Amino acid sequence: MALDRFYNQDEVLSKQPTDGQLFDNADQSLLDAGANFVRLNASDITGIDGITQINVEKHYYAGSSLVASEIGQGLQTLGNDAEGYTIFVSPESDLRSAGFKTGTYSVVYNFLHSTPNVKITEISGDRTEVRLGSVNGTPGALEAFEALFLKNSNVQTPNSIITPNDRYAPLLLNLGENNLIPIINAKFNGQIQGEVTDFLPYPVGDEPGSIFFPVEDRALESALDDNNETAYQTFAEVKIDRNTSFAGNPTPHFEMTGRFDEFKIVQNPDTTLSWDRKFSLGTITNSGSLPQDVTQEMIRSAVERAGNWNGGSPGGGVVVGLQQPHNWSVRYQRISYEILSTDEAIIKLYNPLPDNVQVNDVVGLDAQLQKSYIDRVILFDQLGVDDTPFFSEPNFNVDLGENKGASGEFETWESLLDAGTSTQQKIIDKFFSGS
Repeated sequence: MALDRFYNQDEVLSKQPTDGQLFDNADQSLLDAGANFVRLNASDITGIDGITQINVEKHYYAGSSLVASEIGQGLQTLGNDAEGYTIFVSPESDLRSAGFKTGTYSVVYNFLHSTPNVKITEISGDRTEVRLGSVNGTPGALEAFEALFLKNSNVQTPNSIITPNDRYAPLLLNLGENNLIPIINAKFNGQIQGEVTDFLPYPVGDEPGSIFFPVEDRALESALDDNNETAYQTFAEVKIDRNTSFAGNPTPHFEMTGRFDEFKIVQNPDTTLSWDRKFSLGTITNSGSLPQDVTQEMIRSAVERAGNWNGGSPGGGVVVGLQQPHNWSVRYQRISYEILSTDEAIIKLYNPLPDNVQVNDVVGLDAQLQKSYIDRVILFDQLGVDDTPFFSEPNFNVDLGENKGASGEFETWESLLDAGTSTQQKIIDKFFSGS
């Protein structure tokens, strides 16, 4: 029975309505301590465009036996966009609509956001890790679930499942017939982007608004060695003023600060590049103490002359066209592991898969909008409508037999008052005393 997936069995099987508990008491107490109940909006009620569809499941139990289910139902709500929505259910009405007339039943409501179904392609030995793929080989079958799990920032429509970065709705593996297992982790695979062109910006200087530039034009063209790095090269720190105008256009104005250091390029495990600084040369302010590889006269003269920062006159630096990132970066090729098509997911489950679930079974992936709600209902036969009128029509054809045409013992108030005193009192006693 799928009712045993709830950890609060005493409450689920009692006569009182309750919420189903998906996690054991220790974990549930941790979750409840940080619980943050959010206001539902339109996307929570109708589904997130391009990601989920709303799916209310109704499961009907007689005792612990599942006797009927309805899935793919919409939400019944009260409220509006401005004030938020409240979900409501009608257990007795749902039971009668499903064809039940008498008996005692439990109704389980699951309030879900569903993504497209997937197929199980592999199950681990302890049955808590599952590899999932497309049902029919269609690329991108796991992209909607990936958006739920990674809280995809590209989803713009306000909702309570993806867009609040500090709130997480439980994600579930849906095996059908009210058997849902919480998913506690996931990893996604698919077609990656592969080799791409990228740029490593020159190192940021110590002086505010400055950058370290290589002193030799072709100093960074050496290949990586066996340790995936280059030799150290000398860089000069250059202060940059982006507010200088040249020929009417905003153009960066460069001026040497007199600070030099050595950097080398290091390739990271993900094939990106980064700078490694030696911190060896310190501050140098005259050509006699410049590094040996500083051979360009432009660099030597610029560092020795007093800068005229605002005017841009000779000796005060140089003005060049703004051409980032190409002219202020190292261009290189790297491998991008960005997934272009999410075709596979490996999920970790809170509870093991049941033994009857096998490879190639088709399952669902859902987000839980609200906790499952369980209610106990006793149904009785509905009484028919009594159409008998309260008053019947008069019948003047009644046969009165021997009394037909005879007068009864009716008196008027005047006849009572006209009678003698003794007779009057007897008549009054007879008709009004109740004796």
